[in-house]
Amino acid sequence: KYNVYPDLSNMRDESPSLMTEDSQAAFVTRLETAGHVHGVMGVSISDLSATDEDEWLLLQEVAADISYGLSRIEAEQLRRESELRMTHLALHDALTGLPNRTLLNDRLNVAVAQATRNSYKLAVMMLDLDYFKDVNDSLGHSVGDKLLKEVGQRLVRVLRRSDTVSRMGGDEFIVLLPQISSAEYAAKVARKLLNSFKEPFLVERHELRMTTSIGVALYPEAGEDAESLFRHADTAMYRAKDRGRDRYCVWISERDEWQCGS
Repeated sequence: KYNVYPDLSNMRDESPSLMTEDSQAAFVTRLETAGHVHGVMGVSISDLSATDEDEWLLLQEVAADISYGLSRIEAEQLRRESELRMTHLALHDALTGLPNRTLLNDRLNVAVAQATRNSYKLAVMMLDLDYFKDVNDSLGHSVGDKLLKEVGQRLVRVLRRSDTVSRMGGDEFIVLLPQISSAEYAAKVARKLLNSFKEPFLVERHELRMTTSIGVALYPEAGEDAESLFRHADTAMYRAKDRGRDRYCVWISERDEWQCGS
């Protein structure tokens, strides 16, 4: 369906793109497929008397081809957006939006390869919120979930852009510090993370004062693969809890050696 406007005097302000010095009339039709309107095509006409029905039909065919092309472009955009959403969901925690274990493992494998090649260290930190269960029990899971989001965002703000904060589930987070120079640097970051909890979390008008216990495992001392690093970081985290919580412990060796601080 199309319209031919023989008098453009009333359209000069509304559709200036159709106006030329010798414009006399305009052919206007919608660009649509299956009832979905993509836009409007307008063609200015200098001599209306020199046109006939065949030319209108030709313009309609051109409009139909353009509409088909636009529909294919939009369909491809929707497909790509859907793929990106699915990929994001597959690699990120649904609650916090942080990288999940799958994405963390990928980044850790890359970090290990880089550390081996360039003789760097890296650190894996296991964080567990202290007494988080009390928040869920007293204030409900809605508050607990929002608290976890706030914790994740605060951890991200404290760290470098090259670091990774991942949520493993529950109230457990893992931090990956790639390309670090020493165990002292990892301990410094652990203290920085502990200090970030000094400011209370404001969730649904509740002022929540939280602490965390942190276990640290260093590559290559604590292992040269993800499983070993995660296991030793987890062991160090429980040692931090045993030492009174609100502190960090760095795994040193299998001989029950630790470096702890707060």
